[in-house]
Amino acid sequence: MHHWPWQGLALRYFSPSEYDHPELMDPAFLKIIDEWRERCGFGIVVIDDARTKEEHEALYRAEIQAGKQPPNSAHLRGRALDCRPVAPSRERLLIMVGEAIQMWREGRWPHLGLEIATHHIHVDSDPELAALGVRPHIWAGVSK
Repeated sequence: MHHWPWQGLALRYFSPSEYDHPELMDPAFLKIIDEWRERCGFGIVVIDDARTKEEHEALYRAEIQAGKQPPNSAHLRGRALDCRPVAPSRERLLIMVGEAIQMWREGRWPHLGLEIATHHIHVDSDPELAALGVRPHIWAGVSK
């Protein structure tokens, strides 16, 4: 078990040391992804987790300089994760996608956001985005 003192949680598969900002992660989302990891049956590498406003603006600097607003991201609320399977393969990516969708179907991931990008998978569960009518949602993307 991995203890998360900021959230008062103990997770089976994910430790705080795997995250850039473990203290900013949403406890409900952490429980979802811990179950997801168990159902997948293999390790998942965290690429990006919660972001500070400054990190988010730096990531979208070009858009901001062009006068656009950066996206309303679940990363800012600790409810998103960019990841990939340990030892990536097409089969493992399909398992990750399939398990996330199955959890949504079972009501275990009600606000599922799922991006299948070129070199990672983005997942989120954000009631704020759901209230805006944009979750659940699945889309294709390009890794930065």
